[in-house]
Amino acid sequence: MLPFQRFASPLIILVSVACLAACEDPIVPPGGASAPQDPAAAQFVTSDIENFWRAYDAGASAAAFQTGYLDAGSAGLKGFARAKGLTAANLAATVQRYPRYYANIRPNTLRLSGDEALLDRIRENYRRIKALYP
Repeated sequence: MLPFQRFASPLIILVSVACLAACEDPIVPPGGASAPQDPAAAQFVTSDIENFWRAYDAGASAAAFQTGYLDAGSAGLKGFARAKGLTAANLAATVQRYPRYYANIRPNTLRLSGDEALLDRIRENYRRIKALYP
């Protein structure tokens, strides 16, 4: 069991990370611009999900993750990786250490990349948060 699994489901964690990356979280704003303040203006970039699984299927090696996932990643993913010290080597090691975990989350992560209704629900939750914390 991963340490964070006691607190949240794997899908929620992955969705959170994907949304931080997809919405170009202000960890490292691209081009010095600030992140959208209006939830309706947030863009969900889900290409990182497909890139991750392509790198995984290509052998889940550090080289595969570097070229197929990190180098090809969105600005949000690149900023997240920089801020959190995510490298291809530690990603490959984690994937190899927890193969069942990654096998279990795959269907739900792939669903996120093509499910507009789910993305609309996430956007609605952003609106609610914005209303609570203007």
